[in-house]
Amino acid sequence: MIRTGILDFVKQDGDSWCIVDFKTSRTGAGQAKADFVKQQGEYYRPQLKAYQAMLAKTKEIDIAQIRVGLYFTSFQQWHEIE
Repeated sequence: MIRTGILDFVKQDGDSWCIVDFKTSRTGAGQAKADFVKQQGEYYRPQLKAYQAMLAKTKEIDIAQIRVGLYFTSFQQWHEIE
């Protein structure tokens, strides 16, 4: 299987890595920010986990060394995907 993807941002800090997927989307009318962030996290989780696996394989590192998450630019909030 061949996988491709474009990572918004990747940072290495010593042995640790971080993949950030920037999101410009905003909450809907009357939607609580916490609910929106949770929904977006669930929606994008498979994509970010795939990015995590691809980076681990490419760099030959343990997947546990790579944090992944969403950064919402409209309200400047980081949401890590477990």
